[in-house]
Amino acid sequence: MSRQKQFSTATRNRLSDHDMLLDLMMSEKHLSSLYDHCVLEATTPVVSDAIERLQADTHNNVHTLFIAMQQHGWSNPEQAAERLLKSNPVEAYKKFDITSESKYAGSSGPRGSGRRASRGQRLDSLIY
Repeated sequence: MSRQKQFSTATRNRLSDHDMLLDLMMSEKHLSSLYDHCVLEATTPVVSDAIERLQADTHNNVHTLFIAMQQHGWSNPEQAAERLLKSNPVEAYKKFDITSESKYAGSSGPRGSGRRASRGQRLDSLIY
């Protein structure tokens, strides 16, 4: 079978529901970022207010899309972070900047809430 017939236009250009929601979410986030710049450069309060209302709409749209993805089981940030931490802790620490050089205070729950790690100390050592 030729490659052209194997991948017809009907199936090749079709996005899954997951991909469509993700694409919409990324587009809305980008649009919100553009509105940020517009608000800062608006010349009158009327224009600024109108852009802020548009930006609020994009925030609502992103929230709606996020909820739809969660309902389908396509987005669960806590599970993703836990999976990364369990599968590759070193990579998780790099990705989320969980080191003493991080500019944010590390929280380890009620035992050491808000304690800052000393230079070179990992945050997981603050838990106990």
